[in-house]
Amino acid sequence: MNHRLPRDILPRHYALEIEPDIQKHSFHGHVTISAEVMEATDRLVCNCADLDLRDVRIDGADVAYTVDPASERLTITFDTARSPGPIELQASFTGELNDQLKGFYRSTFHDDDGVEHTIATTQFQSTDARRAFPCWDEPDFKATFAISLVVDPDMMAISNGAELSRVERSSGKVAVAYETTMVMSTYLVAFVVGPLEVSETAWAGDVPVRIVHRPGQGGRTAFALEVAVAALRYFEEYYGIEYPSGKLDMIALPDFAMGAMENLGCVTYREILLLVDPDEATQPELQNVADVVNHELAHMWFGDLVTMGWWNGIWLNEAFATFMELKATDKFRPEWERWTSFGIGRSEAFDVDSLEATRPIEYPVHSPDDAEGMFDLLTYEKGAAVVRMLEQWLGEEVFRDGIRHYLRQHEFANTDTHDLWDALEEVAGRPVRHWMETWIFQGGHPVITLTETGIEQTRFSYGDLANDSTWYVPIHLRTENGDEHLIELDQRQEALPVPATDVSTLNAEGRGFYRVNLGGERLTALGTSGTQDLPAIERFGLVDDAWALTLAGTLDLPAYLRLLEGYAQEDDVSVWQKIVRSLGFLHHVAPDDSLAPFAAWVQRLLTPARDGLGMEVASEESDRTRQLRGTLFATAGTIGDDMGARAMAREVLTDQQADAELKSAAVRIVAHNGNDDDFEDFSRRFHDADSPQDEIRYLYSLPAFPGADHLDRVAIMALDGSIRSQNAPFVLAQALSHREHGPAIWHVIQQNWDKLNALFPTNTIVRMLNGVRALSDQDTSAAVIEFFADRELPQAQKQLDQHLERLRVNRDFRARVQECLPAALD
Repeated sequence: MNHRLPRDILPRHYALEIEPDIQKHSFHGHVTISAEVMEATDRLVCNCADLDLRDVRIDGADVAYTVDPASERLTITFDTARSPGPIELQASFTGELNDQLKGFYRSTFHDDDGVEHTIATTQFQSTDARRAFPCWDEPDFKATFAISLVVDPDMMAISNGAELSRVERSSGKVAVAYETTMVMSTYLVAFVVGPLEVSETAWAGDVPVRIVHRPGQGGRTAFALEVAVAALRYFEEYYGIEYPSGKLDMIALPDFAMGAMENLGCVTYREILLLVDPDEATQPELQNVADVVNHELAHMWFGDLVTMGWWNGIWLNEAFATFMELKATDKFRPEWERWTSFGIGRSEAFDVDSLEATRPIEYPVHSPDDAEGMFDLLTYEKGAAVVRMLEQWLGEEVFRDGIRHYLRQHEFANTDTHDLWDALEEVAGRPVRHWMETWIFQGGHPVITLTETGIEQTRFSYGDLANDSTWYVPIHLRTENGDEHLIELDQRQEALPVPATDVSTLNAEGRGFYRVNLGGERLTALGTSGTQDLPAIERFGLVDDAWALTLAGTLDLPAYLRLLEGYAQEDDVSVWQKIVRSLGFLHHVAPDDSLAPFAAWVQRLLTPARDGLGMEVASEESDRTRQLRGTLFATAGTIGDDMGARAMAREVLTDQQADAELKSAAVRIVAHNGNDDDFEDFSRRFHDADSPQDEIRYLYSLPAFPGADHLDRVAIMALDGSIRSQNAPFVLAQALSHREHGPAIWHVIQQNWDKLNALFPTNTIVRMLNGVRALSDQDTSAAVIEFFADRELPQAQKQLDQHLERLRVNRDFRARVQECLPAALD
């Protein structure tokens, strides 16, 4: 089926009125679409889904029409062909405020008295505007939108434009009209209606900025407002173009399938990514809010003002917004060292990209399901890392000037990926398109191996993947005496400008998206001599690359553990996070009789750093130092099996003045070792939480509890609606990763597969299945692979294939670990 609409009629303007009936979970509306016939045609075809139509007219005259549910198309056939010129489509419609978190849907919350309230809200990306009103629902059909919402007078109503007027109707409802938008795609239209409150207005120049939230959360809006104002100022300066809307409302929603959505002037978020109290939150929780606000506001220019022509280009929208989010957060809080902490996200992208089932960053998109499958780590994190590599190759100012040139060339229009490369080429005078196409149109990434005489690139893979791919790789080499050399590697091998023995790093400042293999002997030497003379991002890279080489079988596990022993004095939280993740994986697959000696080894590794920090928080400490203390504390009390840390965790939980990082770590420790009373206590704290951070912190701790009965309870809560459908898939993913009880959770998922697919938003099913990667014992892994042998996941088949391949990698690695870990710990 061809999912693209004909281009013979183009919409120019929508006059849209929507009236939700929140109590009845329904809505009705009317749309008048002013369009233009571009070439003679005998039919009009646009999108329509899940709507009951009536009074369909062309130029004021009733017409016959058909709606095909399979193709989600409304078709009107003309008696005689229409010549080029204006045409007007009118239609009235009714629909359901669904509970699937897409289209025009309902979200609920309970007030302090336990009374349930409902919000009517939208999520249209990628192809769900058609579920709210008939439209040309593809990104290159840009038009202007004049929206009116008819609502109860006590309801707040927000849309893309600023409010123009409020007119009371005879029904007692109020018709709220909004300013007409700029030309934009349908997926950016938004409207929200409900019993909501609004923050005080902050100002970014002449732009009013507000946060809309459920009652009682006003005290948690100041931080996001501060971020948003700083972001708008930063982006206006960086892009050289004013913010393209007259106002900015950011709406916190209790139920939201995505993290956030860049609707022009009406940005929607999960509550936890917008509402936060800095006095109660950890540094990662604050950083998440800053990152997501910056990401969505970066889209106002790169995505909203200039938009991809089709969904194959969504990677560039999201990759560039991720890149700009990092730059903006780094500008907002330099002390957070955002480019260093990005190492974790980049590492996750490396992990997926090391599989045979990876995909090119850009690949053909034919259907709505294909478009939904694009929202993954390769689009966001790999894409951002490659854009960062490009910026560092061209130079930051040249790159910025190229972006400004691109936006000015294409504002209010649609583009293909090559338009950006061409704009950068014009400014930089470098072969950007040729260079980038080696990264965009083939999957995978290289490992750069240091030899005695030079460097060599090959595709990095966890398996035996025969592949002759090469990339255009800017190698940032630094010598032992600090000299830097740029090697533009465009072939398999290249000579070095210095002796191999003088090389300190092949990826200075972590600028490149490639693995580095310095050789086992050099890594072993680093484990002995230490790495503290290197910047934190390079110390991170050494561990990250070494762990990947260990998973691939290139580096043996004892050599990796010896390298980690050289990090005992490490003082950077990002480096420790990478170390701890690898240790957690080893703990998961270790044989039972190795758990005690492994825990003792972990304690020995942690002790120097923990002793150096202590447990008392100094007033002058940085956020990252406090985060490091929490990370080490949590590791000691879980996989380190440290009885002192366990006891201290219970003290921390009762201390109202305890540092937020320690509190968060204490929650993890108590859950890992908890009893039935603890489970009941944490369940209550989850249900009664006042802040989004406490709600998620206690919810996500529940799958870590040790008892089989505890995991059974978690599964029941996910199935019976006790956990919001936006969160339940992620809770089950964690439960699947439980060392002892993951297989039992898999059995629950098998038995309830159809029910889960009906309950959860479609885009979250594959997130839930991320947990199957941990089911690496022979019997369970075989059962998982067999289950999906005759089942597909149309909206994310490629990601499912990646999960299953990674499961096979983990199964094989588990066998190697169980054979060699006991001796490695002696």
